[in-house]
Amino acid sequence: MAEREKKPGAAMVVFSVCSILQKCMPFVLMPFLTRLLSVEDYGIYSTYTAWLTIFASVCTLNLHLGVFNNGMHRFSGDREQYASAMVWVTILLLALSFTLAWPLRGKIAGWLFLPGKYVPWMLVQILFQQFFNLWVAKERYVYGFRRLLVLVGLYCAAGTVFPVAALYLWRADDTGVIISTALVQVLFGTVCAAELLIRGSGRANGGYIRYAVGFNLALLPHYLSGVILGQVDRTMINAMCGAAPAAVYSVAHTFALALNFAVSSVNAAIVPWTYEAVAKRRMRELNRITAILAGGFAALLCVFVLVMPEIMKLFITEEYYGAVRLVPPIAVSSYFIFLYNLFANVEFYFEAKYFISISSVLAAALNVALNYVFITEYGYAAAAYTTGTCYALYALFHFLNVRRLGRKHLPGEALYPMKFLAVTAVLLSACALAVLTVYDSAPVRYVLLAVLFTAALIRRKELIQALRYVFAEEKGQI
Repeated sequence: MAEREKKPGAAMVVFSVCSILQKCMPFVLMPFLTRLLSVEDYGIYSTYTAWLTIFASVCTLNLHLGVFNNGMHRFSGDREQYASAMVWVTILLLALSFTLAWPLRGKIAGWLFLPGKYVPWMLVQILFQQFFNLWVAKERYVYGFRRLLVLVGLYCAAGTVFPVAALYLWRADDTGVIISTALVQVLFGTVCAAELLIRGSGRANGGYIRYAVGFNLALLPHYLSGVILGQVDRTMINAMCGAAPAAVYSVAHTFALALNFAVSSVNAAIVPWTYEAVAKRRMRELNRITAILAGGFAALLCVFVLVMPEIMKLFITEEYYGAVRLVPPIAVSSYFIFLYNLFANVEFYFEAKYFISISSVLAAALNVALNYVFITEYGYAAAAYTTGTCYALYALFHFLNVRRLGRKHLPGEALYPMKFLAVTAVLLSACALAVLTVYDSAPVRYVLLAVLFTAALIRRKELIQALRYVFAEEKGQI
């Protein structure tokens, strides 16, 4: 508890580093996977990971996310027991999933366009990864940043070295990559589950389980819809166009959304700050800092898109060069994800669970429908544009909900600089489309980069001040 009280600033930095480490693993692995696997094998592997992410939300109910923090706060006098209960409910949920999936594994694999042998490994990965996620969530809550940094660092190192070793030493295919990754998750997940159970005396509190499951069942459509938005395009391309196009699109998708680690890191830092600002009705300060962060992130995204052709060619082989021109329309999604996080923080603060789910389900359903129509008509590249469009709608639906909440709970207050955020989104989308006309001309892109860097230098003080403010050691400064 001492660390929680004395060093929140250091913890925030460590949490950001850990988040970045985990999200960078796909980029570290990509050069090896694209060179040592065939295009078709990499397409199958990327489709498998997409389905893995989707089914993880269903099989675990995402109990390591918001409800975990809520439970740690609500049951503050019995946190170890609560964490232990989350391990037991995870085991029960995965046992149920395995019981249902095993007799149908062949049919499920056919529906997913994957080999049947992958279904059991998928459930194994989901189970032990969730143990690890629960341990990480607990350490974040109690600000155990030193232990967190060590274990996450070891996990990321092992999760990278083992698959690469399997590729080099045993000439493994996509199956070898999946199994080697699963073995790492089994090792770390077992250690994490054991510690949580031992500290909680191994007991399963039925009240805690009912609370967590009941809370997250209402949010499952929201969580699942968010995952579908990020993953379903690859699964649909694999089903409609084949494994090779899915591989090319997966490369573009991975690079285009690389800045999501920055979105996640900043959001993790501003959640408690946003809650406090809303609670104390300090809207002017909230809006000012939000505008600076949004403008800075938009500029960073522009730089990212302009330099991406050269960066991608360092990581991929010629077979994947078609992915380069898909990056700008997908990359804009990062900004809309940033906006969604801003709005969702307020929605969760006011516990508008059902409206959150409705907004997310609408966006996910539209994504599936638009993918089906436009991939059929124009090929797999159309998914890049449908993805950007649906993330824009995702942010818009949550914006409408936040506006309703603001009118209800904060009458007379301006909740977020909505006009600025909207104008920035429109300009960024237009720039992403316009830059495609000069994407093959490096000199023109470098001139645009120079202009952006000049603007950043001129406004650097405001951005630095905003970041210092958000990551401040003492949150009482707001």
